[in-house]
Amino acid sequence: FFFRPLLLPETFAMGASQSSETNTDQCMAQVFAAVEKIHASPTMCCLSITGSGGPALGWLMSVGGCSKTLLEGTIPYAHSALYSFLPDKPGKSVSAAASRSMALASYQKALQLRDNESQPVVGIGATGSIATTRDRRGFDEVYVTCWGAATAKSYHCRMDKELKRTRLQEDQIVCSLIILALADACGVEFEVPFKLESNEPIKVSEFETPKVWFSVDGERHDLQGAVPDLAPGVVPVVVPGSFNPLHNGHKAMGQAATEFIKQSGQEARVFFELSITNVDKAPISEEDLLTRAAQFKGQYDLVATRTPKFADKVKQFPYHKFVVGFDTARRLLDPKYTNGCVQAMLEELKAIKGVGCSFLVAGRTEGDEFKTVKDLVMPEGMDPADFADLFVELTTFQRLDISSTELRKAQQEAQ
Repeated sequence: FFFRPLLLPETFAMGASQSSETNTDQCMAQVFAAVEKIHASPTMCCLSITGSGGPALGWLMSVGGCSKTLLEGTIPYAHSALYSFLPDKPGKSVSAAASRSMALASYQKALQLRDNESQPVVGIGATGSIATTRDRRGFDEVYVTCWGAATAKSYHCRMDKELKRTRLQEDQIVCSLIILALADACGVEFEVPFKLESNEPIKVSEFETPKVWFSVDGERHDLQGAVPDLAPGVVPVVVPGSFNPLHNGHKAMGQAATEFIKQSGQEARVFFELSITNVDKAPISEEDLLTRAAQFKGQYDLVATRTPKFADKVKQFPYHKFVVGFDTARRLLDPKYTNGCVQAMLEELKAIKGVGCSFLVAGRTEGDEFKTVKDLVMPEGMDPADFADLFVELTTFQRLDISSTELRKAQQEAQ
């Protein structure tokens, strides 16, 4: 990439919204001081940026020692480039979901490019929309996510368009947020030096990344924060469950999802997910985890997480499709599980949809009826049109009425 001289501190023009006490040179001095410390840390990164924030790569490269930090920097700017970079097309290219998916893809690339497995790496994804030459609806904002081995951290800042900052001034803020994400990952203290008003807070959230991966050959791998082998263009599909035990119903759901995705001319990457922690039960012991994982050997991949709720699962797996049974889909639409608050339930569903996730719903026999998506009851105050693509009938699923409780009872009696 060719970076214009605007990346050098002496060439930044003073912004009208900035205080007289802090000029741009001083701001950039703070940035470069932080970058120097970042380069001195052992953490390396892959960085992907779209929409705005491109000069952040130049900021990193303007300080000696960048090769100790930067493994790769990419700018998938066009929609076609971004779509090829991510495992699925984002609903919005400027969103928390897009930045998380970009960060995850960058992290997986960092794992490939690092010299050895002991090398700490992170993946950063940044997407922003800032002032431009045309009238544009929507907010001037930036989303940045830093994906690491144990946790992922997301940053969001919505800038006040009424302040009439120039594109360059807003881009300085975006770039600073990218540097902030990397500095946090490297243990370097840094604050965005460019002035933000009280109505422009930087919102930060953090969540755990997946913990353990059991490959189809039965080998256990402590995950470096990401599920492996998720190739761009392949639709990632998750089959969650307790798998106590793994039964034909679970397997049929995975197979049905593969066939369903294939009908649209795409390839699916299906894996199973087991949460070590549960909402209303004690955590699964290490021994129990290994016992359940052993069921998958020679058949499927399994990932173990610490996310019992879908609101947390989707943060780890943005743009993934989750295969669930009818009863699970019904619970997701029941305010009882959000303390009777319909609004809280709607907010959870909006958050799930907002990170590009959806549910493939397998039908279930109840009495003499086979219940499917069309039988889901929407709570009062909920517009079905808003969530029409959130719950999709898994039409390739053949009815299988299997009870895990009955199977466990049969296993116990056979022992």
